Amino acid sequence: MKVHVHYVDDSKSLLISVRRALAAANCKLGGEGVEFSFEPFNSVAAYKASIMAQTCLTPDVVLIDMAMHGDRKAGIKLAESVRKIFTAAHLIMFTQFDDASTIAESMAAGVDNFLAKSEDFSTLPQAIIDTLRLSPRPIAAQDAR
Repeated sequence: MKVHVHYVDDSKSLLISVRRALAAANCKLGGEGVEFSFEPFNSVAAYKASIMAQTCLTPDVVLIDMAMHGDRKAGIKLAESVRKIFTAAHLIMFTQFDDASTIAESMAAGVDNFLAKSEDFSTLPQAIIDTLRLSPRPIAAQDAR
């Protein structure tokens, strides 16, 4: 199974860490036939520009940071937009804010899963696979770009 992941986060070091975790998983989960590809975006604006210009591949999974560039709700706003554009994508809020109200807001915005950044990055690939298996999304004939 090939899994294309978009990750939107304003932290360069986290973008690198997630890329490494997914690349390492290609070796470890390879026996199960899982291959991750990865597109990082360091801001909501960069991600939206890529979507509008159609320069990014259609994602299977979109990892979204909650707070970016001083806006604590940036991830929720982005999730609402992404859900309308990539209707078949699985959205995962990946953030350090893991209180009940944040989780509820994320789920209301169309997020399929919620992962705290405090988790070990080595568990991220399996969490992505679990999200794909446990949260089936309708297969879209075409994304809404």
